Amino acid sequence: RRGREGPHGLGLGVLVAVMEGDAPVVLENDCNIGINAVILSGVKIGLGAQVGAGAVVVEDVPDYAVVVGVPARVQRYRPE
Repeated sequence: RRGREGPHGLGLGVLVAVMEGDAPVVLENDCNIGINAVILSGVKIGLGAQVGAGAVVVEDVPDYAVVVGVPARVQRYRPE
């Protein structure tokens, strides 16, 4: 099953760490999460957004944004 796409563009067999906390992580439709990304609790990943490999997401990601880095920052926006 490795290499096949799961919901929200998460490849099966890809490790994504979601830090424990009280608030849930929200993944909107058509978002993609890169390998070894870390998403803190309470963060929303917007519609069509992309999170780069190894990024640490500490705040909400806007719709169609491409975020990378530690901490993750918006680099650009994808066309809708």
